[in-house]
Amino acid sequence: MSDFTSAPAPAPVQAPQERRSNGLGLASLIVGIVAIVGSAIPIVNFVSIFLGVIALVLGIIGLVLKGRRRGLAIAGTILGGLALIIGIVTASFYATAADSISKAIESSSPLSSEAAAAPSDEASADASDTTSDDATPRTVRYEVTSDDASLTNVTYLTFNDGASSMQQDNATAAPWSKDIAIKDDGLFQTSMFSLVAQAGANATTITCKITADGKTIQEATSTGPYAVATCSGTAK
Repeated sequence: MSDFTSAPAPAPVQAPQERRSNGLGLASLIVGIVAIVGSAIPIVNFVSIFLGVIALVLGIIGLVLKGRRRGLAIAGTILGGLALIIGIVTASFYATAADSISKAIESSSPLSSEAAAAPSDEASADASDTTSDDATPRTVRYEVTSDDASLTNVTYLTFNDGASSMQQDNATAAPWSKDIAIKDDGLFQTSMFSLVAQAGANATTITCKITADGKTIQEATSTGPYAVATCSGTAK
């Protein structure tokens, strides 16, 4: 009777690990949605600024967690950043508008007939100088630098001449910069700027900077992968 040896059983094939759900990412998305809804509403926008910060923090933590899905965390981070920007800008806008309207009402008091009929040469010269100053072209510069070659996203918002403009660049190269022409005109003569930038996966530091007419308005630095740097300010 012949002997035979049975072949060893094949080793079980391990299924690839599926990424787990991201609770912090979901929380960031929910808080970001709530924040963005109220970010442009007077008084409520102050709450939205606070909620935007929370959404940013939760989203960044959700992004750095290993083995977790990142889609919700990225969306929550973006919504939180937008809510923070819009909340800050609208709060500044409402404050500036109220102050400008108050000054306009005060300055519209009736003048005496003599003063209205014969303005002084000095007043005429001042008006001429003001017109000349307003016509001078001005520039605001947004800058973002990082030790990584790419940035996850950059969002910049400009309020000038009674109108606002917000744009976003995704997956852009670092360093990044943008020049925007501004002017002072009309009732609201204060320009407001905001810049939010998120670093890439391999970054250890990211810095944002806003300058107007060569003068630094604000500069801020954050550290770590997917870190978010936020700058905002005004220029007259």
